[in-house]
Amino acid sequence: MCTFITTTLAQDADLSGMRQLLERYNMSFEPVANDHVRSQLPPRTLYCRATRDFCDCGTLLGSGRNDPSISENAREQRHIERLRKKGWSEAKISRWQSQKSLSAVNQDRSDQNETSRWTNFLLEVLTNQYANRIGLIIHDYSGSLKSEKFSVKRLDKISAHALTQDFFKQMEADVLYEISYYSAGRSYK
Repeated sequence: MCTFITTTLAQDADLSGMRQLLERYNMSFEPVANDHVRSQLPPRTLYCRATRDFCDCGTLLGSGRNDPSISENAREQRHIERLRKKGWSEAKISRWQSQKSLSAVNQDRSDQNETSRWTNFLLEVLTNQYANRIGLIIHDYSGSLKSEKFSVKRLDKISAHALTQDFFKQMEADVLYEISYYSAGRSYK
């Protein structure tokens, strides 16, 4: 299973004008011929693969959609109990926690970089009028992009001014987030 981010654009979007922007932000925008998904999109909409990455596993987008009934502290305590059962000493567990904290700082930096990448890319597409709207969908694929059948749950219209790290983290799988300057849109804090 792999996570992929796909995108939607109006059919009249200026993809050729967008080429340098796509290169700079490592985006693909190669069309995806998935008739099942395309049949659920607004008329005259292009459906494309967003990034050039092998897959989008580990992306910031949608990363905050963990089970809310389990706190981070409870997850860590369970993990520590498993380490103790494996015979880890308290000193070794303490070192692991220190390394994990350092790793969290690096993850925050990485999240900020990915937020900047997506925000800047989307704003440049809209500001330069390569497209008047751009959509994002996250899906955990068990098959190929061309043949996977899933239902798009809903369309959320998002104002370009609402593009924050929290927005990207809270994105739900299988929802089409359509971003434009003209959307009343939701605000994510």
